[in-house]
Amino acid sequence: MNKFWPCFLGCFLGVASSTLGIGWLLQKPEHAPAPTANVHPATLSSRPSVELADFILGVMGEQGSRWAWNWQATSAIYWQNGVELLQNPTAMRRSGHVRINVLGAIATLLMDSEKELGWYVALETDEVDTPPIMPTRIVIQPDECFGEKNTGCDFDPLPSLDRKGISHDLVCSLSPAGAGGYRLYLLHYPGKNDVLMTAEYGDDLGKRAGVLSFDQEGAHGMPCEISEEGLVEQGTAREDVSPSKRYTAIVQQALESVATPEEAKGHSCQVSFIIEDDELEYAYADTLSGFLPLCGKGIEALEAADFSGLNVDTPVFLQATITR
Repeated sequence: MNKFWPCFLGCFLGVASSTLGIGWLLQKPEHAPAPTANVHPATLSSRPSVELADFILGVMGEQGSRWAWNWQATSAIYWQNGVELLQNPTAMRRSGHVRINVLGAIATLLMDSEKELGWYVALETDEVDTPPIMPTRIVIQPDECFGEKNTGCDFDPLPSLDRKGISHDLVCSLSPAGAGGYRLYLLHYPGKNDVLMTAEYGDDLGKRAGVLSFDQEGAHGMPCEISEEGLVEQGTAREDVSPSKRYTAIVQQALESVATPEEAKGHSCQVSFIIEDDELEYAYADTLSGFLPLCGKGIEALEAADFSGLNVDTPVFLQATITR
């Protein structure tokens, strides 16, 4: 399924830009290890630690605010430089480091002693042709975290969001049951901008992420939708779920098991997905007209469904509507 990845990545990058205030990181979060000299890079030694959900609230920003290159210029983030112009491909970036903990858990690096490992943070855009050029994406991850010298390189962001009361509706997933993949959530919190959070997973269960990126929803509608043209180019068969198809019973059984929250009654949502090699490789929700909490539950149900034994050799594109 690697052939679908470039389309997925290319579709969600570069969403409408947004400015935020600069005081949010100065408030002491609920889970906040104190400043410490035992941290890498050492420039973070005098900086406070920020719990992941508190950081994400700052990313979301007050409703109607917009990102700018001076976002969080005075904060717990140690910015390394001004704005860089990158080549191949052309892009602009401002990067730095910040201490982030996930409900108290930190990443570590073994040097002369075991040190807390800071997180890389970057403002980015690849939309550099039309001024004013503003950041369209924020990326965070434990900095260069991999191998035997590190711990805490991957994490589950959802319990942190739940504890803070940030809702997260699953919009799409790519190869969640394979060797890692991507899951994209629409985040919502009262008084804040809605943002799209893409979690890049390195494990085979789709639970623990290594990289998070954030985009504002709006300009491109469905950021990870595979186009009709893309399906044709990739040789993927497009079919609708119908009684004559052998996988219909599996799909129907999975979607009928979706728990229905009270607010979902009377709503519907369309889920499109791809099955290949007897696995659900890709699924996305209709964000324009569908009820997203229902769609997210539908995607999770399809991920848990057993498609083994179907002998589907050619990728098959399917659509199903969940109605409550």
